[in-house]
Amino acid sequence: MQRGDLGEFVALDDYRMEFVEWLALYKTWASLDERYRRLAGPVTPSDALSWDNAG
Repeated sequence: MQRGDLGEFVALDDYRMEFVEWLALYKTWASLDERYRRLAGPVTPSDALSWDNAG
């Protein structure tokens, strides 16, 4: 979409807006996911064991 490969959709504004909305939502999710993973740090097998014993 960003490269302009969707030229056949130019005349179809509804479809184009759906692509734009999807792209915005995907970029937001990817950014938040990357930020979360950076803040959460790496998950190790020992982390999983401590979670099992927590409950």
